[in-house]
Amino acid sequence: MLFVGLGLLALETSTSSSIIAIISFAIIFGAVIAILVGAIFFGVMLIRMGDIEGGFKTAGILYIIGILVPVLLIIAVILAYLSAGRAVDKLTSNIQ
Repeated sequence: MLFVGLGLLALETSTSSSIIAIISFAIIFGAVIAILVGAIFFGVMLIRMGDIEGGFKTAGILYIIGILVPVLLIIAVILAYLSAGRAVDKLTSNIQ
């Protein structure tokens, strides 16, 4: 009887551990999907900002490709930063 009781206890612990593992996997999977969707939307936003400064379009394309190749992601962020500086300079020169 003792072994049966220990077996049921192990089965109960295993089932709750499995449920926790499945819930954890679902949360992580949802977070990964949210990050991917956000990255794609940010890349599309950069592409649409190409009307303001030409470098944004290139940065957006590199950003979307950079989801798969992280080196391009870093280059895209640098290019977007430089394009933002040029766009701000262009806007401030029109004000004066």
